[in-house]
Order: sequence, then C-alpha cells, then structure tokens
Amino acid sequence: MSNSILYYPTIEFRKEDYQWLWNAALFADKIYRIVPPEYKLNEPRNIRELCSTGEIGIPISPVMYSREASEAFSNFMNENQRKAAALSLIDDEETEYIRIHSSKMDVKLLKEVFYKLKQIDEDDNWLYAHPNTVNFYMTFLANHIAEKNSLSLWTRNEELWTTSTYFLYDGNLQDDYRPGEIYYEPSKEALISLMLPDIFPQNLLDVPPQEILRFREKRKDERTQFLNAIENLRKELAKADAPEVIETIINDEKAKVDAAAHEYKKSMDILKVVKFGGVLTTAITIAADALGYCNDFPDLYKGVIESSGLWAGVLTGIIEKRVSNNNNPYTYLAHINNHFSYHPGASRSFLGQPSIAKYNYTLYRGFEEFIND
Repeated sequence: MSNSILYYPTIEFRKEDYQWLWNAALFADKIYRIVPPEYKLNEPRNIRELCSTGEIGIPISPVMYSREASEAFSNFMNENQRKAAALSLIDDEETEYIRIHSSKMDVKLLKEVFYKLKQIDEDDNWLYAHPNTVNFYMTFLANHIAEKNSLSLWTRNEELWTTSTYFLYDGNLQDDYRPGEIYYEPSKEALISLMLPDIFPQNLLDVPPQEILRFREKRKDERTQFLNAIENLRKELAKADAPEVIETIINDEKAKVDAAAHEYKKSMDILKVVKFGGVLTTAITIAADALGYCNDFPDLYKGVIESSGLWAGVLTGIIEKRVSNNNNPYTYLAHINNHFSYHPGASRSFLGQPSIAKYNYTLYRGFEEFIND
C-alpha cells in the first residue's frame, strides 16, 4: 500500500477544502483527484502553487473506469438497497438537480439507476441528476478508482466517510456488533475506528505553499515512518484471531504508532507549528469473537483504548469475513479542528468521559443511521 491518496468527490478543491488540503499535503506522498478529459481547472494561485511540483492535485481521467464502475454500481444498488435505508434514492417529487460529467459514467446503463437523469442541450458533456444519486455514485466511483490504483481515500466529511466505508465492505456492515454463535447472523469481524488525536497542525493556512513543499521534501522520512506505523498495526491485527494475540499486538503496535506520531509532530518545527488538534480516523477489522473477550475493549459500544496518541473503539460488525488484500484502499476521515459536531445522545451517554469517546459514539451512530434511518 502506497502513502498516496485520492481526493473526492469534487473535481476542484473548493474553499472549504483548503485547510484539509494543506494538512493532507503534510501526510500524503501524492494526492490524486478525478478530472474529466479536457476539463480546465479554475483554482486560485495558492492552490496552483501547491500543485506546482506535480505531486498534489494529480488528475486521473475517469474514462477508462466509467463503464466498469457504472455496471458495478448498478449491481450494488440492486443488491443492497434493502440493506441500508440511506441507499434509497430520491422520490419522484424531488426537483433539485446537480451536474455530473458524462465521462464519469456509462449513461445508458446508469439511466436504470439515475431514473430522474436529464441532459441539458447547451452542453453535451454535463448531465443533471438528483444530488443523493450523484453523490453516491461519485463516492462509489472514487472507491473503484482507488482500489484499481492502490490509493487510500481521504475526506473531511463524516457522511462521505461512512458511505465510502460501506461501499468498501460491499454492503456487509451490520447495524450493530454481534459476536458469538447465539445470534442469528453473527459478525465474522468487527469494524474498529482507529483514532489519532491532536495530529493536525492548527492555523496551517497561514503557511505559504512554498513552505509546505519545503516540509514535504525535508521531512519525507518522518512522514513515511508515521504512516507505515499505522499500516503495520492494521496488517498485524488483520492476521490475528486469538484474543491473547490481539491484546499483545494492540499493546506493542500502539506504542510504535505513538512514537512515530511524536517524531512526526516534532518534524514540523520547520513550519513553526506550536499547536496541534483534530483527529485522524481510519477503520480496521478484528476477528469478532476474539475481540469480544479482549480486556482492552470492556464495553463494545462505548469503550475506547487510550494511549498518549492512539484511541480505538468498536463501530459495527461485518457479516461476511473479507479476504485480506494489501491492495485494497483504506478510508480516512480528517477532522482538522477540535470542534466536533457530536451526535445528540453523545454528551448524555458519555457525561464526564473524554471527548474522543463522544466522537467514536458519533461515528458509530453514523453507521447505524446509514443502515436503519
């Protein structure tokens, strides 16, 4: 797995993405995005400067992926719409449309799914369809392209992260965690949120693009060491089934992640960073039955393991065990600031507990509501 990422779902970096982009530039080796052929980007000078080395904002044409992704999306929706309430598309009364470039999908095939699709006469390259349908498809397309190119998916949006993770696991996520054989449909694996708090430098938009590029060149080793530590934890846990082994891995590997994160933050001295915040979140899987007996997870919904720089909590269960494949993409959720929008029940359920516990509960409820509500 490379340390390169795919930005989605829009073609251009929008104003609300700038802070995310500045931070992502400190982590990723390369940042790709989906750009239709002959599309002329229209972005401000500081974005163009950040992209000037050819490592950030690299365009990937969707043309060679559109037919296969369209067919896979159509099949996925037909098979999974009844599994998750969020996959229900817009009703016939909806009148709002947003545009999607025709190169990103096979139009004939997707008319079966984009049943309110319309094409405007003045520009044959753009199609208009319902926002939810377009967003689902663009997220699905991003997953497809990421998987084909061994890229990770990064976003700053919780809903996109939930949707992308659902697609990544082929719709096999349950609305809760069900270990053991006493359940009608027990989980084979549990989906765990791995959270690294206080990892993003604050007020990074004040740093000129040239300084970001200098940091990328000077501190590449620290960046690689940090991301590889996360990857090693993931790989070790994916191979383990015994609870004793899982507990040992958690204790050993989280110390390595802590150390790597500490060194990486120290390396930002050349940017004169003095304050860190936010949370970097990704998802990993652990054998469900074994996890149920791990001391590090005493309360499967509410519990978190804590160290100086690493937290984890259970999100949901996975019905079908997936074959480990190092080429599969991973989804990352980057909350740059510390001001989280918690689920309404988080503060009541976690009164007096650390904010990261409320944050994990919010992510868990995101999956539950995606499937049920």
